[in-house]
Amino acid sequence: AIREAGGTVKGMVAIFTYGLPVADENFTEANCQLIALSDYEHMIKKAVEMDYISATEKVSLMEWRKDPKAWSEQHKKN
Repeated sequence: AIREAGGTVKGMVAIFTYGLPVADENFTEANCQLIALSDYEHMIKKAVEMDYISATEKVSLMEWRKDPKAWSEQHKKN
């Protein structure tokens, strides 16, 4: 909308990003740089360091990040 109105978008600033592949692709396609103060990967790393989650849980959480829809389908409870 900003560009359609003749404005210039230099980028986007966020407090947090999940860093989902589809979002990364969308920002690239829109030629819009995303700058985030923190991200999912660092949050998960810190959670392991603080013993908030286990290394096994980290693996599962990182798998979710790669493809949330497929992960959710695979882990759906009937």
